Amino acid sequence: MDQITTSSSDDSAAKSISIVPCAACKFQRRKCPPSCPLAPYFPASNSQQFLNARRFFGVSNLSRALNRVKPNERDDTAMTMIFEANTRALDLVGGCTRIIRELEFHIEQATAELDFIRFKLKACRGVGETSLPVVVQPDIGFGMHLFEGMPTLMSSYTNDCHFPGFVYF
Repeated sequence: MDQITTSSSDDSAAKSISIVPCAACKFQRRKCPPSCPLAPYFPASNSQQFLNARRFFGVSNLSRALNRVKPNERDDTAMTMIFEANTRALDLVGGCTRIIRELEFHIEQATAELDFIRFKLKACRGVGETSLPVVVQPDIGFGMHLFEGMPTLMSSYTNDCHFPGFVYF
């Protein structure tokens, strides 16, 4: 959106008005119209976000994407595009894909841990099977080596249930 600043001098009542264009219009060196679709998402004060988005998507693709979605979905679309562009600027190789893969890995790890704890609870209660469940280790993909050796809930788990009458195996 355009920012309008006014200033007045003590000698005269005349006011000078200056309009600050959005980062997109400023980059393209053009006047920012009041109906600029990029102005709400790329203010002049945060031009680095626009530069990241321009590098990743291009100005015409940014405007086209925002014009193609419903007006009530434009905020989410713009924030998603800004997030993707900023993530790509920080991680040139992986970007959002690396974050998604890491989160999927954590979900698989937590699911396996939960299955193991449920098995141990059944064993402590004396109900259910006496054989360990098959735990499939998730495929450690590129960048997952960063999480090796990190403490988990299972690493602090003890095998003793301390229930009377429980047969330890």
